Amino acid sequence: MKQSIVTQAQKLYSEASAIVAREVELKEQSGRNIVRLASLLKDLYEIFMLRRDSNESLVLEPKKKAFNDFRECMIDILRPLNLQERTGWYYVSIGRHLLRKIPEAELSEIPFEKVKQLARVAKTRVEIPAALMELAKDPEEPAARLREQVDVMLFHGASDHRSEE
Repeated sequence: MKQSIVTQAQKLYSEASAIVAREVELKEQSGRNIVRLASLLKDLYEIFMLRRDSNESLVLEPKKKAFNDFRECMIDILRPLNLQERTGWYYVSIGRHLLRKIPEAELSEIPFEKVKQLARVAKTRVEIPAALMELAKDPEEPAARLREQVDVMLFHGASDHRSEE
Protein backbone atom coordinates (compact mmCIF):
# COMPACT_ATOMS: atom_id res chain seq x y z
CA MET A 1 0.00 0.00 0.00
CA LYS A 2 1.26 3.45 -0.79
CA GLN A 3 2.64 5.34 2.18
CA SER A 4 0.64 8.48 1.28
CA ILE A 5 -2.65 6.58 1.61
CA VAL A 6 -1.62 5.18 4.99
CA THR A 7 -0.48 8.60 6.16
CA GLN A 8 -3.74 10.19 5.01
CA ALA A 9 -5.80 7.46 6.72
CA GLN A 10 -3.80 7.87 9.94
CA LYS A 11 -4.40 11.61 9.90
CA LEU A 12 -8.15 11.17 9.33
CA TYR A 13 -8.36 8.52 12.04
CA SER A 14 -6.49 10.73 14.49
CA GLU A 15 -8.65 13.76 13.73
CA ALA A 16 -11.90 11.78 14.03
CA SER A 17 -10.75 10.26 17.33
CA ALA A 18 -9.92 13.71 18.70
CA ILE A 19 -13.37 15.02 17.74
CA VAL A 20 -15.09 12.06 19.38
CA ALA A 21 -12.98 12.51 22.54
CA ARG A 22 -13.98 16.19 22.67
CA GLU A 23 -17.67 15.31 22.21
CA VAL A 24 -17.45 12.79 25.05
CA GLU A 25 -15.87 15.44 27.23
CA LEU A 26 -18.60 17.95 26.33
CA LYS A 27 -21.31 15.36 27.07
CA GLU A 28 -19.81 14.71 30.50
CA GLN A 29 -19.67 18.44 31.23
CA SER A 30 -23.22 18.83 29.95
CA GLY A 31 -24.46 16.21 32.42
CA ARG A 32 -22.99 18.19 35.30
CA ASN A 33 -24.47 21.39 33.92
CA ILE A 34 -27.92 19.83 33.62
CA VAL A 35 -27.98 18.96 37.31
CA ARG A 36 -26.74 22.44 38.22
CA LEU A 37 -29.39 23.96 35.95
CA ALA A 38 -32.03 21.85 37.71
CA SER A 39 -30.90 23.30 41.03
CA LEU A 40 -30.99 26.86 39.72
CA LEU A 41 -34.41 26.46 38.09
CA LYS A 42 -35.78 25.00 41.33
CA ASP A 43 -34.53 28.02 43.27
CA LEU A 44 -35.91 30.42 40.67
CA TYR A 45 -39.26 28.61 40.76
CA GLU A 46 -39.39 29.00 44.53
CA ILE A 47 -38.65 32.73 44.24
CA PHE A 48 -41.52 33.12 41.79
CA MET A 49 -43.79 31.33 44.27
CA LEU A 50 -42.73 33.67 47.11
CA ARG A 51 -43.99 36.84 45.40
CA ARG A 52 -46.80 38.53 47.26
CA ASP A 53 -48.49 39.66 44.07
CA SER A 54 -48.43 37.01 41.36
CA ASN A 55 -49.18 39.70 38.77
CA GLU A 56 -46.04 41.60 39.68
CA SER A 57 -43.20 41.17 37.21
CA LEU A 58 -39.77 40.09 38.33
CA VAL A 59 -37.15 42.22 36.58
CA LEU A 60 -34.32 39.79 35.97
CA GLU A 61 -32.33 41.90 33.53
CA PRO A 62 -32.79 45.59 34.30
CA LYS A 63 -34.21 47.50 31.32
CA LYS A 64 -34.25 44.27 29.29
CA LYS A 65 -36.28 41.40 30.73
CA ALA A 66 -39.07 41.07 33.24
CA PHE A 67 -41.30 38.06 33.72
CA ASN A 68 -44.79 37.68 35.15
CA ASP A 69 -44.60 33.95 35.57
CA PHE A 70 -41.99 31.27 36.03
CA ARG A 71 -42.96 29.32 32.90
CA GLU A 72 -42.16 32.29 30.67
CA CYS A 73 -38.83 32.81 32.45
CA MET A 74 -37.88 29.12 32.22
CA ILE A 75 -38.63 28.97 28.50
CA ASP A 76 -36.51 32.06 27.93
CA ILE A 77 -33.58 30.46 29.75
CA LEU A 78 -33.87 27.16 27.86
CA ARG A 79 -34.51 28.62 24.40
CA PRO A 80 -30.79 28.76 23.35
CA LEU A 81 -30.48 25.05 24.14
CA ASN A 82 -33.51 24.30 21.95
CA LEU A 83 -35.18 22.49 24.84
CA GLN A 84 -38.92 22.13 25.16
CA GLU A 85 -41.02 23.33 28.08
CA ARG A 86 -41.55 19.74 29.21
CA THR A 87 -37.81 19.27 29.69
CA GLY A 88 -37.72 22.43 31.76
CA TRP A 89 -40.37 21.04 34.07
CA TYR A 90 -38.30 17.86 34.40
CA TYR A 91 -35.41 20.04 35.55
CA VAL A 92 -37.61 21.75 38.12
CA SER A 93 -38.88 18.39 39.35
CA ILE A 94 -35.34 17.04 39.62
CA GLY A 95 -34.33 20.10 41.59
CA ARG A 96 -37.33 20.05 43.90
CA HIS A 97 -37.52 16.35 44.63
CA LEU A 98 -34.22 14.68 43.92
CA LEU A 99 -31.53 17.16 44.94
CA ARG A 100 -32.77 17.05 48.53
CA LYS A 101 -32.03 13.33 48.61
CA ILE A 102 -28.96 12.90 46.39
CA PRO A 103 -25.99 15.28 46.24
CA GLU A 104 -25.53 17.29 43.04
CA ALA A 105 -22.06 15.80 42.45
CA GLU A 106 -23.41 12.26 42.59
CA LEU A 107 -26.34 13.03 40.28
CA SER A 108 -24.10 14.67 37.72
CA GLU A 109 -22.49 11.29 37.06
CA ILE A 110 -25.84 9.69 36.11
CA PRO A 111 -27.32 10.13 32.60
CA PHE A 112 -30.25 12.55 32.39
CA GLU A 113 -32.81 9.91 31.33
CA LYS A 114 -31.99 7.92 34.45
CA VAL A 115 -32.07 11.02 36.66
CA LYS A 116 -35.61 11.73 35.40
CA GLN A 117 -36.67 8.27 36.56
CA LEU A 118 -35.10 8.75 39.98
CA ALA A 119 -37.01 12.05 40.29
CA ARG A 120 -40.27 10.19 39.68
CA VAL A 121 -39.45 7.94 42.64
CA ALA A 122 -38.29 10.84 44.82
CA LYS A 123 -41.70 12.53 44.40
CA THR A 124 -43.44 9.61 46.07
CA ARG A 125 -40.86 8.05 48.38
CA VAL A 126 -38.90 9.30 51.35
CA GLU A 127 -35.86 7.30 50.25
CA ILE A 128 -34.76 5.96 46.91
CA PRO A 129 -34.15 2.21 47.12
CA ALA A 130 -30.47 1.27 46.92
CA ALA A 131 -31.17 -1.20 44.10
CA LEU A 132 -32.58 1.59 41.93
CA MET A 133 -29.59 3.80 42.67
CA GLU A 134 -27.22 1.02 41.64
CA LEU A 135 -29.17 0.48 38.43
CA ALA A 136 -29.05 4.22 37.69
CA LYS A 137 -25.31 4.40 38.30
CA ASP A 138 -24.50 1.33 36.20
CA PRO A 139 -23.37 2.57 32.76
CA GLU A 140 -24.14 -0.85 31.24
CA GLU A 141 -27.82 -0.70 32.22
CA PRO A 142 -30.06 1.14 29.76
CA ALA A 143 -32.39 3.89 30.96
CA ALA A 144 -35.35 1.88 29.65
CA ARG A 145 -34.67 -0.89 32.18
CA LEU A 146 -34.60 1.64 35.02
CA ARG A 147 -37.86 3.13 33.74
CA GLU A 148 -39.44 -0.36 33.78
CA GLN A 149 -38.31 -0.91 37.36
CA VAL A 150 -39.68 2.48 38.41
CA ASP A 151 -43.01 1.72 36.70
CA VAL A 152 -43.22 -1.59 38.55
CA MET A 153 -42.44 0.13 41.85
CA LEU A 154 -44.83 3.03 41.38
CA PHE A 155 -47.65 1.39 39.47
CA HIS A 156 -47.20 -2.28 40.34
CA GLY A 157 -46.42 -3.07 36.72
CA ALA A 158 -49.70 -1.78 35.29
CA SER A 159 -48.88 -0.38 31.86
CA ASP A 160 -51.61 2.24 31.99
CA HIS A 161 -50.43 3.40 35.43
CA ARG A 162 -53.69 2.45 37.09
CA SER A 163 -54.11 -0.54 39.32
CA GLU A 164 -55.81 -3.55 37.78
CA GLU A 165 -59.38 -4.04 38.90
